[in-house]
Amino acid sequence: MTNKNQALRPGVDLKKLKFIFLWVFAFGLVAHGFCYFNGNFSHDSLFSIYEESPDINIAVGRFLRPVYRMLRGNFALPVINGFLSLVYLSLAIYLLSDIMEIRRKNFLALTCGLLSTNVTFSLMNATYFHDSDAYMLSLLLALGGVWVALRLRHGICWSVLFYFCSLGIYQAYIDAAIYVFLMLALVRLLQGERVKRVYLESLQYLLAIAAAMVLYYIGIKVTQHFANLSDGAYYNTLSNVTALSLGSVFQRLFTCLFADAAWFLVPSGHSIPVVTVVNVLMLLAAVWMVIGLIRFRHLPTASVFGILGVLAAIPFGMNAITVISDMYHALTLYALYFSYVWVLVLAELYLATGKPAAQRGKLACAILAGILIFDGCLFSNESYLKKELENSATLSVFTRILSRMESTPGFVPGQTRVAFVGLLLDGPLSYGSPGFCYTNTGMGHSFNVSYHDTYETYLSYYLGYPVDCVDSTEIIEYEQMEQVTAMPLFPAEGSIQMIDDVLVVKFSHIQEEEEAVE
Repeated sequence: MTNKNQALRPGVDLKKLKFIFLWVFAFGLVAHGFCYFNGNFSHDSLFSIYEESPDINIAVGRFLRPVYRMLRGNFALPVINGFLSLVYLSLAIYLLSDIMEIRRKNFLALTCGLLSTNVTFSLMNATYFHDSDAYMLSLLLALGGVWVALRLRHGICWSVLFYFCSLGIYQAYIDAAIYVFLMLALVRLLQGERVKRVYLESLQYLLAIAAAMVLYYIGIKVTQHFANLSDGAYYNTLSNVTALSLGSVFQRLFTCLFADAAWFLVPSGHSIPVVTVVNVLMLLAAVWMVIGLIRFRHLPTASVFGILGVLAAIPFGMNAITVISDMYHALTLYALYFSYVWVLVLAELYLATGKPAAQRGKLACAILAGILIFDGCLFSNESYLKKELENSATLSVFTRILSRMESTPGFVPGQTRVAFVGLLLDGPLSYGSPGFCYTNTGMGHSFNVSYHDTYETYLSYYLGYPVDCVDSTEIIEYEQMEQVTAMPLFPAEGSIQMIDDVLVVKFSHIQEEEEAVE
């Protein structure tokens, strides 16, 4: 395995790069082609069909994302977004394979499948594909930082810039860089390198990431100052980073372990029991190969303790953003899928021992990875089918809503202000279709629309209907009116009324609503 003082390999292996592009696009189109060529906007992607202001991204710490969006264009374009996502992912996998020295074509193809068909990638495309290419660019920059740190002289210094840019686009993918360094340290220890050397060099690499985080934090504050904005307390921001105490540190570490355990034991997917069994078998295979490599190389006790130290750090390193922000989210768990790649890397190392059992282990790991890829393809296509059905349901409901609005005396399209009270997804028309039991982020809805801001976007872009909606702050006043409280829910008679020159449409009874930007 390459160490700090060795170049990974000179030049670019075009044959390998083409191979990776082929498999990423093959798996990517099978898993996500439905999404890329249909474009069913929903939830946050519906709200962000066209981005008018960068304020919300600056508030949540993604201050470089608007810069990228300005270069790529402010419209969310499914084919373009999908194409760029797969390009960035292909380049990221090439860097990863160079760093971890994944040489076998079957393992390389499986790596492409595991990182392009997993649940996080599918959820990102299903509901947040307005940003899917930016997320993959963030991943590419994070792994680019690792690659630069390992390959170039004084690369550690240059890597800080890569990590800074990755954080500024989307914070969660810095976990991938941390995880790769830990995987690399583990492999080097299994190959017999001295613990002290591996730990000191790994510490240097991780300190570069820490330096990037400090610069990133400064960048947030400077940008928010000039934009006259404050922190947005969302799931992977640094708004909670200063609220630390000994108790809160332990609480964050527990939250991190809980998120890891939930991902491992109660995973998302087409068949949750199957994925759970595969996860357990993958873990057992990894433990078996680590023990086998330790025995084969007759590693000293110091090396064994060094390996245990790295293994203990991995659960926190691969999900560091949860420790930092004290929150986790389905979209922030992408780095955890590198665990499957780590098993393949171990299998390749174990094959080098020449043991007869290594071939059986290789076959078992390949079969397990294949099951995960197939399950991921099923989950993604089912998710996109659900979005297609949500689109049809939303069109049907809003067609009826507009008909009732236009028949209300005093209503003038484009002139009369409209207050949508409550959430359509909490109303009596919200119905879970048989077969779809997903509760993942953005997937628990029956309609394209979710929070209030999406109503106006849907009416404007999908239906081309002129509407002047009451903003989310003013609507609170209407929610508290006795007259509105007494109104029945749509589609009941009386659920649409003129109140003080404002047309009120009541979808659901009022309850505390959290409008998280994801």
